[in-house]
Amino acid sequence: MRIKSRMNKIKISMLTLLLALIVFMGLFGCSKDPAAEDFARAERLYENGEYRKAAKGSKGFRSIAMKYPESSMAPKALYRSGTIYSLYIKDYDNAIEDFACLIYYYPKHELAFDAQADIVEIYMDRLQNYEQAIIEIRKLIEKYPNRKGIDMFQYKLAQCFAYRRDFDQARLEYLILLDSYPNTKLKPDIYYNIANTYFIEGSGKIDKAVEYYQKLLDEYPKSPLVLEAKFYIAASYEEKGELEEALKRYEELMGVYENENVLKMRINGVKELMKKIEAPASEEAYRGFSSIKSKEKDEDGDEDEDTESIMEGEEEIDIIDSEGKKEEFKNSIEDKDGKTKGNNGEDKTKDKGGENKTGGGANKDVK
Repeated sequence: MRIKSRMNKIKISMLTLLLALIVFMGLFGCSKDPAAEDFARAERLYENGEYRKAAKGSKGFRSIAMKYPESSMAPKALYRSGTIYSLYIKDYDNAIEDFACLIYYYPKHELAFDAQADIVEIYMDRLQNYEQAIIEIRKLIEKYPNRKGIDMFQYKLAQCFAYRRDFDQARLEYLILLDSYPNTKLKPDIYYNIANTYFIEGSGKIDKAVEYYQKLLDEYPKSPLVLEAKFYIAASYEEKGELEEALKRYEELMGVYENENVLKMRINGVKELMKKIEAPASEEAYRGFSSIKSKEKDEDGDEDEDTESIMEGEEEIDIIDSEGKKEEFKNSIEDKDGKTKGNNGEDKTKDKGGENKTGGGANKDVK
């Protein structure tokens, strides 16, 4: 009995000690990293929509990083603060500052990559400062060359050069992407964008544009960009003055091309150009006929006033010679600055609704 009673007392003592140890460890854990409690409080401010307090207030994320720089919560707090500044407050200077601090003080932390990627996004998409975006993208690629998804940033690098209209460098960066990441899923977009740069440059580059549009069609016949590529192949033939081929290719897209209104305008525009080009030949034939009739009347000694009136009227008609035809066609698709336009006069070099998406009939910059 005594032995049994003693064993029970030992068990009770062990349980009591275990409970005390658990309580002690819990209290010790909280006191070791008080940043966790502050982080939770800042998170509640964020959830309540108090973004400025959550980011920069005395109980906010930035203050956590300053008070507890050695804590594991510090880099997380900096990233949280930068994200709030970027997405909710739209204070990009403070956002970049927080992301940059994270990268500088915690370069090996898993969030350092995300912070650098967010800096790229701010400069490229929010501020449209492509020169600085190029610098930040290069930092990312140099530091994380084998990181999954890094090919997208090489793609963004090429886009930045295209947005600056440095098309030679843009094409070089696209080709580097194809060479460095041969298995990239971005190939259809790359072919499409390379073609776009040639198309925008126009004269002397149109054949190269067609080459890359066709490359997309041949290698990726199921790509969402196929119809856009076909549309701009037709537009390329129009640009080259091969109007019959352009008309044929435009008409093949009827019923399947999404922007039917634009397509109809291009078709009508090509038909009008074809009529204007054919008009001088018809006029020349009419002039010959009128001249013969006038001569016959003169031989009879009878002046035909109606014929004379017609001839005087003809002198007022603008006759377009071969060079004039080419110029009129060119003006229908380009403005004075050389930007490619559609028949509705819209600038096809503008972004389509914000993309850099890679398709869309109105966008001829890049995706």
